Amino acid sequence: MIKMMILAPRRPGMTHAEFRKYVTEVHGPLVRSVTAVAQDIRHYHYNFPVQGAVDTAFGHPLAADLDICTEASFDSVQAQKDNMKRPGYMEILRPDEHRFAGEGAVMHYAKEWPVLRGERTLVRVFYYRRRAPGLTRAEFQQRWLAGMRAIFTEDTRPAGVAGYLQNHTVSEAEHEDGDDPKYFDVIDEFFLDAPDDLAALGADPACPAAVRRLETELLDEHEFPLDLSAGFVVIGEEAVERAFHCALPEKRCHRLAFTNWVFRKFIAEIFQVELKPAG
Repeated sequence: MIKMMILAPRRPGMTHAEFRKYVTEVHGPLVRSVTAVAQDIRHYHYNFPVQGAVDTAFGHPLAADLDICTEASFDSVQAQKDNMKRPGYMEILRPDEHRFAGEGAVMHYAKEWPVLRGERTLVRVFYYRRRAPGLTRAEFQQRWLAGMRAIFTEDTRPAGVAGYLQNHTVSEAEHEDGDDPKYFDVIDEFFLDAPDDLAALGADPACPAAVRRLETELLDEHEFPLDLSAGFVVIGEEAVERAFHCALPEKRCHRLAFTNWVFRKFIAEIFQVELKPAG
């Protein structure tokens, strides 16, 4: 399974409220209606920014210039690329994307690596990590995984942390080594029991201190094209939970969840649509 993760700003002239309304009420249902495209998507959801949220764990700044993080899972990278050739994608969905998304969107393919196993709650924090110069993507991913596994163990699991996994960016022919600084190498994803549990990540002073040492050693902390710093947090709720394999959606709105990245902070609220098989 491959996870496609897209970071994007809204179209100029559109407010965030208008952007979110369009994505959830127009584009999402439109994707679901194009059966040839929807049938390949195994999991699909949106993450939207929550104004005024802060990273109480590590103190990373807010990324106010991005409006969404879309996550969609496919059987493979090739399956996702083939999906864009399905009837209706280029004719219907691609033109609609330009009605709400602005310039500067960045897309990654990633594979998941568990650190703390547990429930995938709706409250989640994503940190987007970019390696320091001199490290290959593979070296950075291996060292970052080993380093964070040494910090976050079952014995030291912070209260309120339901789980933690790392999304490792997969190399592609277009950017095999990820040398273009607009691409990230690892996306940390923490699952929390409740929004306030973000503070629990930093409750033990030894934890943020150890993470900070690892960041200093392995991360590229300079500015990037998306104007993201070394700590980038998104807090939000999961949007479209399941794939489009079924009919009649059942909607649920959850109050607050978290999505976290590493290059300026972005806190998101997510709108979820669960799809259940007809009958």
